[in-house]
Amino acid sequence: MSKNKVLISMLFSFVGFLISLIVYPFIESQFIILWSQDNMINLEKFPFLFIVPFFSFILTLLIILISKIDKLDKNRKNDINVYYSLAIIFSLITNIIQIIIISYQFGFIFKFNWLFYISIGVLISFIGNYIPKLRPTKFSFLMYRLYLINPKEAIKSQRIRGYSLFFSGIFIMLCSILDNLFGSLFAIIWAIAILLVALLYNYINAYLKIVKGGAHK
Repeated sequence: MSKNKVLISMLFSFVGFLISLIVYPFIESQFIILWSQDNMINLEKFPFLFIVPFFSFILTLLIILISKIDKLDKNRKNDINVYYSLAIIFSLITNIIQIIIISYQFGFIFKFNWLFYISIGVLISFIGNYIPKLRPTKFSFLMYRLYLINPKEAIKSQRIRGYSLFFSGIFIMLCSILDNLFGSLFAIIWAIAILLVALLYNYINAYLKIVKGGAHK
């Protein structure tokens, strides 16, 4: 099953490249995007047309690589499936963003910032939904050390980070939909602030627990 998920995530990461290659000859050299109501952006179709699928492919590979390293621990089988599911969802959302970008060039005009921020919000919410299902790894550094000393506390901290990401994503989506009242940039700034507070709390708490755990030894 895991091999199928790896294959599916890799195939989805290539879809963006395939779409870009198909439409490339039909798009003029100047790539036009309506970022907001009064803000038009002109970009060169190469390399801009391939930026989104390139990052999708690289980050999908990175997720799979981390899952392969974690697979060395036989007790993390459920976590591995979460990694693969996350890679598939990430590839799907980046492909949707790529289709939105290309649709501009064929007469579908709408405010790109609105759709772009909603897509980011959806992606952040999905990541936040999956983080509580993962245990801290060696990539987590301080959180991994806490996991070795106090697994329950580390998992609790992981949940806090996941939920803060999830609700930040929801907040970005809501503010993007209510763009005229709040503005998408307002949502991004507040979401980053929420995440920074959550991360700061997590790492200070982890450090204190590690120091306390070391003192008891």
